[in-house]
Amino acid sequence: MPTAAGLTTTSAKPPCAALDYTPAYEQGGGIGRYVRELVAALARVDDRTRYRLFVAGLQSALPPAPGPNFAWRSTALSPRWLARIWHRARLPLPVEAFTGPLDLYHATDFVLPPHLPATRTLVTVHDLSFIQVPETANPRLKAYLDAVVPRSVRRADHVLADSAATRADLVHFYDLPPEKITVLLSGVD
Repeated sequence: MPTAAGLTTTSAKPPCAALDYTPAYEQGGGIGRYVRELVAALARVDDRTRYRLFVAGLQSALPPAPGPNFAWRSTALSPRWLARIWHRARLPLPVEAFTGPLDLYHATDFVLPPHLPATRTLVTVHDLSFIQVPETANPRLKAYLDAVVPRSVRRADHVLADSAATRADLVHFYDLPPEKITVLLSGVD
């Protein structure tokens, strides 16, 4: 049975998908808004998939879950500490240590954390401006993205790009096969 998460299951148990909700928690606009709108849309169209919304660096109470099939998963570890653990030290602490077992993990903001082999993965790349116009990027952030984005998109089962231009950049700069990338334009509320 197909679901909005793109997972197919033949068992009576619905699939379980986690999304990195951290940008929505930390950012008012941009990628934060993208994640909030994505979750709101999923809540409207899919009442079967079990969703886990993962938030790193939780410092306050979270709002009610957007639907009965949604649950929060969080850690007090900040996104910066998780980046140090996952991408600088490359410790293989899987994201499932925080989310529980998953069928799919969606990294909504360029970077895919370590995960268990059975978990399918999806990473959204919003643009490659840190490569196209490097002078506009914070040098530390650019160095980080230069290191982790290529690894993330290669390890991901599938990549979402916000535009055809980003898809073309992913193929050009990272030599990704075009069929591994789907263009999914960000919607409006």
